[in-house]
Amino acid sequence: MCNYRKRLNKTVSLLLVLIFIMSAIPSYAASFKDVPSNYWAKEYIDKMSKANIVGGYPDGTFRPQNDVSREQSLAFISRLINPTSDEKAKAKTTYSKLFKDLNINDDWKVDAISVCLDRGVITESELRKMGKAGLSKPAQKIEVTEYLVKGMGLGQKANEKSIIVLPFNDAMSIEKTKDKYVYVLLEIGVVDKKGDGEGYFRPTSTIKRDVMVKMLSTSYDYIMKNPIESEEPKSDTDLKDDIEKYEGKIKYLYPNNYRLTLEYEKDKKTYIKNFEIDKDAKIYLDDKSIKLSELKEGDMVEIKCKNEKIYEIDAESKKKEIEGILKNIREDTKKEDPIFYLTVLDSDDISHRYQVSSEARIRRNNRRASVEDLRVKDKIYMEVEYDEIIDIEAKAIEKEVTGLVTKVLMRLNESTEIVVKDLDTKKEETFVLGKDVSVKINRRKANSYEIRPGYYVEMEVEGDEITRIYADSKSVESNIMGRIKSIDYRREKMVVNLIDINLDDLYGEEITVYIEDDTIIVDSRFNELDFDYLSRDDVINIKGSYDGSVFIANRIIIE
Repeated sequence: MCNYRKRLNKTVSLLLVLIFIMSAIPSYAASFKDVPSNYWAKEYIDKMSKANIVGGYPDGTFRPQNDVSREQSLAFISRLINPTSDEKAKAKTTYSKLFKDLNINDDWKVDAISVCLDRGVITESELRKMGKAGLSKPAQKIEVTEYLVKGMGLGQKANEKSIIVLPFNDAMSIEKTKDKYVYVLLEIGVVDKKGDGEGYFRPTSTIKRDVMVKMLSTSYDYIMKNPIESEEPKSDTDLKDDIEKYEGKIKYLYPNNYRLTLEYEKDKKTYIKNFEIDKDAKIYLDDKSIKLSELKEGDMVEIKCKNEKIYEIDAESKKKEIEGILKNIREDTKKEDPIFYLTVLDSDDISHRYQVSSEARIRRNNRRASVEDLRVKDKIYMEVEYDEIIDIEAKAIEKEVTGLVTKVLMRLNESTEIVVKDLDTKKEETFVLGKDVSVKINRRKANSYEIRPGYYVEMEVEGDEITRIYADSKSVESNIMGRIKSIDYRREKMVVNLIDINLDDLYGEEITVYIEDDTIIVDSRFNELDFDYLSRDDVINIKGSYDGSVFIANRIIIE
């Protein structure tokens, strides 16, 4: 009996140890409920999930047909690179100021992008150009192709390709400076030579999660056989001795001889210096990879040199054109002559902020204008030269707005602001009263300071500036249906829980209704009744007007 108990205790102990061990093993190969066993990419999804390179969503789905954003693609590639903890920490420290400037705070984004910056998958200037908003946009297939090549340490191999022939029907649509990356992935089998099955590569198409996972999986297989080579990190002293940076303007350019002359300033003095350019130098113009011959004298550049030889050039065109919506106008009054700065939001949600030249040509609505004539929300085209705006073409975006005034903001020496809840969009918008605004209240001419919260308004607007406003102090005529929650017979008012209204989201869930001497109260047969007849829980239909704070009943029907 004693031996039996010993054997039993030993067996139970062994089982407990096994249970403990099994519970400590993470479940990498998640089975996603929206990826059936016969799905074409299931093998790649399971494999990359097990390798901790991709994951699913909290609801247990993988969503294979979702677009991959730029930040997600960089996160996947950073895991593919698999840096050490020290490399991650050093990269985060190196680029901490950059992330602060771009207001990128999410840990997973900072971790992933800092690794990709450190490995040259993406450059600092590319990230600044892209901005936080650009990172969240869907990645294009050609972008992911470039990221993968650089992440796998094959950038140099791509740069060595001098003759490139691609098998795709749309090969000519692939940007000339990017086709080398496609060629490298073709060589190592990450990209299929048949393309999308119809013989097309489609470089600017968005990339889906299932396609991305297949590319990651084949890249992973290549890395397992050909580990990514990482340069031995140099100390800060070594970097200081090896690398020099200069910022200035290209004075002379000799592309055939791989030489340029730079004009730059240092300690408030102007210097001119000649440089030799490495034949394998990386050259970017307005954040796009280009050939040396595409640079122009007068372009602003930041150059990186090693042993007096340029190995990287980051250039901005002497002139650039920007089109978008005027987001902000700021005046710097600290200087003797006022300086204006404009911020424009382009179609990619990227902000551009430049100083306006004192000699800038400015036109608004096809007429000569000054900076003071411009308005926030104007549609704007501007030409920039050496970071100064030299030409502006602005056009007012005109629209009509109908709604309720919710706030009137008056400040000393500033334009009056009016916050209006738009009856179409159900959203609040802030507008500025123009200098020569035409105001009418209850069909009579009035002053702008007579406008009050609760007024119903119809406005003509240019940008964010009100040019004409018609206001009605009686506010919005409306029908509401509700159930009486409480009644104050002495003050002749009641609180009604709303059941149905003709202006969605305007009142909230309940509203206070006031009764006046001329308010008509009837039953369903239109027999006239006194206010005292109403009682709690009655369902009533009310016609009246709302002034932003109270509802005044003209007629009440008891249902």
